[in-house]
Amino acid sequence: MSFSFIHAADIHLDSPLQGLVQDEHFHGAETIRNATRQALIKLVDLCLEQKTPLLLLAGDIYDGNWKDFSTGLFFASQMQRLAEKNIRVALIRGNHDAANKMTRSLVLPENVHIFSSEKPETWLLDDLKVAIHGQSYDRADVTRNLVPSYPAPVEQYINIGLLHCLLTGSSSGHQPYAPCSAEELINKGYDYWALGHVHQFQMINEKPLIIYPGCLQGRHIKETGSKGCIIAHLDNASESTVSFQPLDVVRWFQLIVNLDDIEEYEEVYSCLETELTTLDNDYDGARCLRITFTGRCQIHGDLLRDQDNLLANSRVTAMKVLGSRTFVQKIDIKTSSKMDFESLLQTDSPQGELLRLLSCLPKDSWHKELDLDISPLGAKTRAISIYPEFRPDLLEKSRDLLLAELSKLQADEQ
Repeated sequence: MSFSFIHAADIHLDSPLQGLVQDEHFHGAETIRNATRQALIKLVDLCLEQKTPLLLLAGDIYDGNWKDFSTGLFFASQMQRLAEKNIRVALIRGNHDAANKMTRSLVLPENVHIFSSEKPETWLLDDLKVAIHGQSYDRADVTRNLVPSYPAPVEQYINIGLLHCLLTGSSSGHQPYAPCSAEELINKGYDYWALGHVHQFQMINEKPLIIYPGCLQGRHIKETGSKGCIIAHLDNASESTVSFQPLDVVRWFQLIVNLDDIEEYEEVYSCLETELTTLDNDYDGARCLRITFTGRCQIHGDLLRDQDNLLANSRVTAMKVLGSRTFVQKIDIKTSSKMDFESLLQTDSPQGELLRLLSCLPKDSWHKELDLDISPLGAKTRAISIYPEFRPDLLEKSRDLLLAELSKLQADEQ
């Protein structure tokens, strides 16, 4: 007995890609706006190309409340494409779907089976000899273990469990919804567990197969790398096979650029170019980058002082190396200064006076001791606010920025 299908989860349809400015000059701006929709289209295209009889959707189809019905109507239109080719869809609602009241009034095509939220149920596909067991969320914060109530496997059928959950120890950064263990899933006796909720592809177990496909489209910098779905082929007589199929149309990357011992500002961009060439050139979609500059260098203060220029030129450099569909979402400056602060502290220079002043300030409330208008400083560092709490590292950043400003003033006067 053999059977093939496609398994996807966490589409988060119409979720905005977080942290991206809608820059109309960026060639991929339209792609970014419609990224989750385009990823869903690619999923449906794949189902049609593969002529799969079944698509499994393991929760979080939507991203919470819709602005209007266009989100649901778009999803319904894609499901209708599958219906026209007799491709069935098994769907459970996850925590984001359960929070969306509008989904209750949207009628989907008849090829879509939405599992009950009252208790686990079984959908029998007799022509395929496949039994799918699943349960939707009845509310957003399902904290009870749903697995014990799942039905026993159906004899002489391929049994698939559809579950939106967090497995014990499987991933950090996700809410512990429907918590359970891999051992519990194995002991259930199913042939395949199609999981959702964790946004990174993970093969938890091979016999039986227990898989998180990850999200369909990365939505922010914490969701880097390729995103997509699983193409699975189950065969009781031989080895079952699964493969990961990328479907994302916008991919997130984190890039570290080390500036150790850099002395001239212009050298920054040659270092950046070198690191950009290490990125995956096989990917032909839009790229969103966060660039972190690290290292101990002479130009540390200049980098802090001129962040707008650094960001703009980093964007130009990235497009030059990787193409016009590349966008630098943000730069982080994690460099440090090569100045000898101890020696400078002993001098009568303006820099020495500044260091002596700063050394007398309490580390946790230094801003309250300064009778200065630091709002321009806040704009420069992008991190300082004259309101409530200050991070411990801001005094060091402010010190380095002020030292750079002093050096520039002295250079201008010469």
